[in-house]
Amino acid sequence: MNKHFLLNKKTIEDSIYTEGIGIHSGDSIKMRFLPANKNTGIVFINKRYGMKSPIRSSPESVSDTTYAITLSNNKWQIQTVEHLLSVFYILGITDIIIETCGNEIPIFDGSSLPIINLFNEKKFYLFEEINNPIKIINPIWIINGDKFIIALPSKVPSISYTISYNHPILHSQYANFTISKDTYIKEIAKARTFGFEKDVEFLRMSSYARGGSLKNALVLSESSYLNKPRFSNECVRHKIMDFIGDIALIGKPILGKFIVCKSGHTLDFSFIKKIINIYSNIDVGEKIDFQRKVRKKI
Repeated sequence: MNKHFLLNKKTIEDSIYTEGIGIHSGDSIKMRFLPANKNTGIVFINKRYGMKSPIRSSPESVSDTTYAITLSNNKWQIQTVEHLLSVFYILGITDIIIETCGNEIPIFDGSSLPIINLFNEKKFYLFEEINNPIKIINPIWIINGDKFIIALPSKVPSISYTISYNHPILHSQYANFTISKDTYIKEIAKARTFGFEKDVEFLRMSSYARGGSLKNALVLSESSYLNKPRFSNECVRHKIMDFIGDIALIGKPILGKFIVCKSGHTLDFSFIKKIINIYSNIDVGEKIDFQRKVRKKI
């Protein structure tokens, strides 16, 4: 068993309830996380439709990558899933049902720490089936101008990330971490989503950031932070969290070293599709089966 990932397929033992505000919609959202059977996958259901119209977390469900990852089907959509998916990836949760009354995942404090705290002390079920990882065998890369993502073979999953903005504080930020549960909780989970004060009006006119505030985002003026950062390089740490949530759409752990520069959800998604194309034999989702299977309690 790889020490960085719990490779058996995994679900939760009991339901978990939470609620919060959507950063883009501004709506109050209630959610329940429910145990699922093996090979259910990560599935979102809306209370209005129930199990008649589930949305599976997979690349095939991605409908938009503007400012967040949006998953959809022909009836509804769920937005801003990347923080939640990054937690599932790190904890090894492969099968779970998320019931919601809204179209967005709550932002909480802008980080994924409140989400991981919901699960970290809960009991889980392990299935006997292994969620076989994708092992990067040869270098894979994608380039778009001065933005790029590279994946290299490595026995230890890790990521190095650089961001650069035309801003005195964010002219260059860099971070490098092993991708593991302990490192994620200590170094990544507390990093909040960030944005620029000058963009707020435009975003809200475009139906984004309507629920954003200094309580759930790190905001930068033209020369400084409007609220206190949790790390000197909090912004790039948050980008690492987003990246982990984006690659979680593949549904499998990835053993490799990622080198990322100035990426975002759109480039991340293009990179995901490239990995799937190269490793075309990977299983990215089975038909949803809600009949109970034998589970191992841990």
